[in-house]
Amino acid sequence: MYIKRSISKQGDKTYVSHVLVESVLTPKGPRQRTICNLGKLDPGPKEDWILLAERIQAALVGQAALFPDPRVEDAVRRVRARQAKLGPAAAEAAPPRKEDVPEVVPVKTRCGSGCRRTRC
Repeated sequence: MYIKRSISKQGDKTYVSHVLVESVLTPKGPRQRTICNLGKLDPGPKEDWILLAERIQAALVGQAALFPDPRVEDAVRRVRARQAKLGPAAAEAAPPRKEDVPEVVPVKTRCGSGCRRTRC
């Protein structure tokens, strides 16, 4: 996920907003899917946008922040509201929540032929 600046013009006025997007690979090639319009959010310097997007992504999967950030909380609230409005289709496209990820994941330590090498 990353934050992208969106500029729109209506008449002689120019409006600037920020959009949280993710890259998605489609049969036609990579595309950007809008997760949430962050509105007039001032994400600070462009260098900090990646960190803010990572914090939002972590909060969406249920990771609690050591230092709460109102910008992150607002963005998460907007994403959840958008997902609720779009219904089950948006929930499938959303990142997994912490409670959906299993505690134990089986790992295959041997290849199919039964040897103990890591590469065959």
